[in-house]
Amino acid sequence: MEQKDNVIKFLSSFKAYDEYTYNHSLNVAFYSMLLGKWVGLSEEVITELTKAAVMHDLGKSKIPEEILNKKGPLNKNEFEIMKKHAQYGYEIAKQDKRISLEVLKGILMHHEKEDGSGYPLRLKGDNISLFAKIISICDVYDALTQERVYKGRMTPFDAFKIIEIDGYINFDIKILLTFLHNIASYYVGMQVVLNDGRAAEIVYITPQNVAYPIIKIGDEIIDLMNRKDLKIVSLLN
Repeated sequence: MEQKDNVIKFLSSFKAYDEYTYNHSLNVAFYSMLLGKWVGLSEEVITELTKAAVMHDLGKSKIPEEILNKKGPLNKNEFEIMKKHAQYGYEIAKQDKRISLEVLKGILMHHEKEDGSGYPLRLKGDNISLFAKIISICDVYDALTQERVYKGRMTPFDAFKIIEIDGYINFDIKILLTFLHNIASYYVGMQVVLNDGRAAEIVYITPQNVAYPIIKIGDEIIDLMNRKDLKIVSLLN
């Protein structure tokens, strides 16, 4: 109960400071919980993973609001300040002795990349904690698909394309493929709008081409992998 109270306290501080960070933290926690199940983690470990995901952006409470909510890309100096949030979050969380080492690692390492180009420690591969590997994928996916003051909402399929392009560099590829294959299945049966204005239904998503679903318009079946002139621009439900 004490640890649950602790998580609620952190969430409350997020909500008071920045509404986007609050919602983003909840979304990342939800996706991380799902991904934890998909990779076969125990319920006990998933509980700890979810705590780490909820608190992964805790350090943003120490980032100046004009940087955190800037309407446009950060410049080099601003980005260097923003990058400190992972270390800040770790330092805040470790003050509570009830928080496990794995949760702390998840908070600290969620911006590390498989090739060592991440931050704050520039760790590679197996030196990055499992929690951080999971959270990093969910963090990027939610950030891409949520609307911000400086950008519109991206469709899941455009997000899949971006994540796949950088996947081998940034993420644990086995965990990434598990995420993409499973999350994509949630969109089967969904109504969407195409760039030519027509409405369509997603009828199938192949594991090899999650960014290009097979759709149905009336009696016509279209594989978007073979129709690059068409793309999904929004979801209807």
